[in-house]
Amino acid sequence: MRSRFDFGRRFGFERLEDRTVLNGTVLVSGAGGALTLLGDTSSNYLLIRQAGVTPGGGVNIRVQGLATTLENVDTGATGNAFTFTGITSMALDLTQGGNDHLTLINTNIAGQGDIAIGMSSGNDILAVANVRADDLAISLGAGNDVASVVNVALTATSGGFALDAGGGRDTVVLNRLQSGNPGSGGGIAVQMGPGNRDVLTVVVCSADGAAFSDNGTGGILVWKHTGNHFGLEADAGFQIVV
Repeated sequence: MRSRFDFGRRFGFERLEDRTVLNGTVLVSGAGGALTLLGDTSSNYLLIRQAGVTPGGGVNIRVQGLATTLENVDTGATGNAFTFTGITSMALDLTQGGNDHLTLINTNIAGQGDIAIGMSSGNDILAVANVRADDLAISLGAGNDVASVVNVALTATSGGFALDAGGGRDTVVLNRLQSGNPGSGGGIAVQMGPGNRDVLTVVVCSADGAAFSDNGTGGILVWKHTGNHFGLEADAGFQIVV
């Protein structure tokens, strides 16, 4: 933003009107140990992180709306942040529309359950970092999306990671993603979808098998010289593979 200063006059501060624009309402529940989110057609902005361990099983999960209202289905309360206890799995559904931003960080439900994330047809941003779970499935939907998966370990006997980027021009980065233990049959599967000029970068990841595909044109896959360890690797549809 460009500002103009008149150095010939005295500086002062004046109170501005509140211009905060709320980005929709998201329904949240932790019933039965499953954290579930249901977004709306607005652009929902959310931060999710672990906030402790629940005695007796599961973890405490803090859900925060960033200029987004949360409606706690379990209690009927409305606010911008809630903590749910005993969480062992997650189903995060933001497929209703809008340009959504979702950040999931510092969470460990390994040995307890899976994480499923669905983004909308808008231009979405997804960040998953420092997370451990049994399996992780992501659908980005249509739109020009950006997704990063960093320092994630999937620890089921044959842990699995699956990402479907959908349509649009997408950018996906997988950095230090471990899917299962060596010899367990764990896999990484990424489908970049029918969009054009998609970019998939895979760095220091490991799995017994990895499959990368692109149904669009002009796609780029970067994986060969970035410290990955795959028992088997298959790629198809990319214009450039390096």
